[in-house]
Amino acid sequence: VNYNSTTIAQTVKTTTYHHLTITKAAQTATLAAATTLNGNLTIASGILNTATFTLGVAGNFTDNGTLSGTGVVTLSGTGTTIDGIGAITNTAVFTISTGAKTIASTANLTFSGTVAVTGAITVTNNGTVTVSAAGGITGSVAGSTWLNGVNSSLIISGPLLATGTLTATANPNTINYNGAAAQTVKASTYFNLTTSGAGAKTLGGAITVSGALNLSAGSFADGGFIATVAGNLTNNVAHTGLGRIALSGGTAAHVVSGTGSITNIELNDVNGATLISTVTINGALTFTSGTITTGVNSVILSATGSVVRTSGHVVGNFRKNVAIGATSRTYEIGDATIFAPVTVAFASVTTAGNLTASTTPGDHPNIATSALAATRTANRFWTLTNAGVIFT
Repeated sequence: VNYNSTTIAQTVKTTTYHHLTITKAAQTATLAAATTLNGNLTIASGILNTATFTLGVAGNFTDNGTLSGTGVVTLSGTGTTIDGIGAITNTAVFTISTGAKTIASTANLTFSGTVAVTGAITVTNNGTVTVSAAGGITGSVAGSTWLNGVNSSLIISGPLLATGTLTATANPNTINYNGAAAQTVKASTYFNLTTSGAGAKTLGGAITVSGALNLSAGSFADGGFIATVAGNLTNNVAHTGLGRIALSGGTAAHVVSGTGSITNIELNDVNGATLISTVTINGALTFTSGTITTGVNSVILSATGSVVRTSGHVVGNFRKNVAIGATSRTYEIGDATIFAPVTVAFASVTTAGNLTASTTPGDHPNIATSALAATRTANRFWTLTNAGVIFT
């Protein structure tokens, strides 16, 4: 049955349909009562308003218009395909129940209400699905599963499967937590993971990011867990917590960028890391293996920061805070192949400030006019740049 008037609103007659199609341009078709479809629901254009009634669909669902209302919609079939580029402004529960469901590669759907995964199912998304803060994606049993497929994006502003399993390892795909309110980042293995929106994002458990971690807005609390990143890190937020961000397992140097601060970070990758912006660390900087190459940028260790080193160092500019009193600072620096640290000791600092150190292999450019014999020197020099430290 096709409700297809493009000039007037229509009421969907109370009955059981096989296939139901809505082709109404800018007009609306409204359910008169609870409705069951044994086949497919297709909104080719226009609006299907569920009002407050339930709508059960045993077949496929294609939405190129708008599904609205506050009635519960249930996709109950096995092998169902969800497709389209329309809006789902229905604010009640959109239930995807038992039986495997596929969100097709052409789908770019927006859900305004709760998406309830109520059975041991897999939803494969190869398009873009956006879920608002109003409900999020819930899983009522442990077997509830959301599988994010290749080239897919899931943009979610609410909860994400507090019960159930998220699988997002396909290369590439992206999960974006973009809530304006606080969200918990589900413990899982991600390919690309993005946080956006003003809300605080907190890890619900340890995570692994096989691709890129992009912290673009709000704040990021690790909850005492480890966020392992095999790819690049972009951080434009304040990272807090007793856990850490671990750069590990990559196939090339990690590219680190952003204007945010990091509490604890570990480098455990022989490929190392390269900065394309200055990085501020307020907690522990742990060198397990690999080097951080700064270029024209700097690694900044704040007054609350510290360094734990097994192997690795900073290649370039390393800035540390210098406190008042008799104090010393050791800089874990070197070049691409040599660890060449330097310690600076102060007898008395009267005004705290910052001191940046770097080291360069080879003789100093002015050695020829110095009193030093070039053949009897270390073939290396260190550069210290003071910013505000007053000392005797």
